[in-house]
Amino acid sequence: MIRPGTLKELLLQPGAGLDTAAFSFFIEPAQSTPLIAVDDIGRAVASVLEGPEQLGGQFVNLAGDAPTGRAIGEALSRAAGYRSLEAERWRIAHLRGMADRSSEAVATRGTEETKASAATP
Repeated sequence: MIRPGTLKELLLQPGAGLDTAAFSFFIEPAQSTPLIAVDDIGRAVASVLEGPEQLGGQFVNLAGDAPTGRAIGEALSRAAGYRSLEAERWRIAHLRGMADRSSEAVATRGTEETKASAATP
């Protein structure tokens, strides 16, 4: 079983704060989290599938470095050209908003799929 760390791609999602010159994520500024890219997970899974006799039935933890929230905010500041991004943990209201947007997107997608299948002869 593959157990990846935090997906690096999540750092660039709407709501992470880059559009507002702030960095919000699910960790505290002083807390660290292991990061990994989706492509790296794909390569690791391919290796396991190609040689299941070596790792079959085992848990494989995947992660790269484990920066703090503050270090992630600093790295994103440099990459985005901001002077400094303040790092903070997501607030409950922010998480509720994300859940609401996700539910709306799923409902919209379902409606669009229903319309598309109804229009198909």
